[in-house]
Amino acid sequence: MKQLKIYYANYCPFCRQALGLLGEKDFEFEAIDVMANPRVLDQIKRETGHPTIPIILIDGELIGGYTELKALDRSGELDKKMRS
Repeated sequence: MKQLKIYYANYCPFCRQALGLLGEKDFEFEAIDVMANPRVLDQIKRETGHPTIPIILIDGELIGGYTELKALDRSGELDKKMRS
């Protein structure tokens, strides 16, 4: 199975929605709280070019944020990406 990471902050409603959606899935993911280490947020923003949180990656490939995650889930592509 592929590695999914989500960079999030508790204050962010889109982060909470993304975490909720991922929590309903049957695959594992790593949740990284950027408030615990703000340097991590700066670094991942620079690396991905994604300006907002959540930042969601599958095997290091940027998926995007909650909107993109939700669209992938609705289309069935999220499950395909995680299982391929």
